[in-house]
Amino acid sequence: MTNEPAYSEAQRLKLAEIGSAFRFAGDRLTFDATHPGTHKLYRKTLSPSSTNSLSTCPANWAIDYLMPEEPDPFATNTIGTAAHAVMEDLMGLPAAERTRARANDLLNGLEERHSKLIVPSDPLSMGRWRAEIAARVDGLFTIEDPTQVIVVGRELRVDIPIDGVAIGGLVDRLDAIPDGKGCYTLAVRDYKTGKFKSGGGKFVDTGAEQQRLYSIAIELLGLDWLRAQPGTYLPDGLRPVVTEASLYFTAHGKARKIGLTPVSRAKTRARFVAAWQTMQQSLNAGSFPATPQPLCGWCPLVALCPSAIADGKVDKSGKSALGELLNLGGPPPMEPPHTVRAAEPTIGGTSMTATPAPHTIHFSEGNRYEETRNGHLNASSAAATAAFGLTSMAADILTNRGQKIGASLLPFAQTLNGIVAELQARYSGNQSLDNGLHTRLRGVLHTVLEMPGTQPPFGGTYEQWTAWRTAVINRMDFIVQSSHALWANPASLADPLAALVGTTVPTPAAPAAAA
Repeated sequence: MTNEPAYSEAQRLKLAEIGSAFRFAGDRLTFDATHPGTHKLYRKTLSPSSTNSLSTCPANWAIDYLMPEEPDPFATNTIGTAAHAVMEDLMGLPAAERTRARANDLLNGLEERHSKLIVPSDPLSMGRWRAEIAARVDGLFTIEDPTQVIVVGRELRVDIPIDGVAIGGLVDRLDAIPDGKGCYTLAVRDYKTGKFKSGGGKFVDTGAEQQRLYSIAIELLGLDWLRAQPGTYLPDGLRPVVTEASLYFTAHGKARKIGLTPVSRAKTRARFVAAWQTMQQSLNAGSFPATPQPLCGWCPLVALCPSAIADGKVDKSGKSALGELLNLGGPPPMEPPHTVRAAEPTIGGTSMTATPAPHTIHFSEGNRYEETRNGHLNASSAAATAAFGLTSMAADILTNRGQKIGASLLPFAQTLNGIVAELQARYSGNQSLDNGLHTRLRGVLHTVLEMPGTQPPFGGTYEQWTAWRTAVINRMDFIVQSSHALWANPASLADPLAALVGTTVPTPAAPAAAA
């Protein structure tokens, strides 16, 4: 798995569309209000999660809000959504049926009951996918006994003005708890399937802010609203007062109670209103402030944002390529020394003494997570390592095969990169040189080119080159699939040596001999 989302072609086009509507202008991210891609920014409600983003870096909120959903079934958010669905189904059952065994049963057919879930396409990955979901659901039974919970409602949509600003959000679960006076009050529960967060520290406690806003909204909506919601249960004596709020970190089997004091709720209301005002001011101005924050390293804009660059922020998420795919008014791509026609049928076989056309080249130096710095290729980056590595590999092969390094060097290096890029796109939807999978595949390519029958057919025909390329890709693909299978099942055979006895390693047929 890589950090880079495997975006489909349609999603990549969507990202390019988003990027075309934005440009950085100093410390602000400007946008074209007439562009259809920005219409979604004009909202009638504000969510608790948006409140925090607008309070820290409005530019990040604008881009993040328009981003397409990650299609990776093993992405943190995707697994979390699936685990939420299981717990929603479980807590919708009669109390006596909310057991571990029943939760495991609910994993079967999950994708049919919740058709919008992103699921793996093969049985092996499906098993691992369900195991990861089960691990996040199981912690619920450590936190509480679900058979003893009085569930008022699940997945409740709240939409009501708070101090003149309409909140929009989804409450995972609303419980009824005895108030000790013969009646019941309400408790807000929110499932968190990621890392446990104890609260406090230098960052805003977003989970606490969310719960406080939901508690305020529910009290404003009242019992009549609850009665109108499908699937709700209101025990006799239920009061429309939220006295508890908790975050359930189910992956860790831990719960954290959220304080609902008048002071804390008043501060949350003020932040909520201020965030709305920031959004409206930014929309009216046609630009969003880009404010450096401690979490800049996890923003896809970090490599393009002038404010982040000036503050020395670097990518820590592996999503710089995503930011550059957006191309938000960033520096234009560097042109190659010269252009090679894609239709050229041969790579070698002629006297090659040409040299690259004169070209002024400048490299920058920066953190290895930055592909470019100040508009120039960062010599410390993974992309630079890839470019130099493939070109050096091409030069080494040309030299060993008695070919002159001239006009053939760049086309042959591009051919090698094309082989890597085809497999990279097949398995990740990404073709960036600044990518972890690219590094792995270059190593596989080097191994395959050392095998018998994979020597490049210098002097051969276009058809022979095509056959050679196909043979290399097939051998690489076999190694890639075997590598993934080893990771997924590191000890699937009780005695792997027994499988090797009396066998030989099959070798794919060699390509047609060079003319």
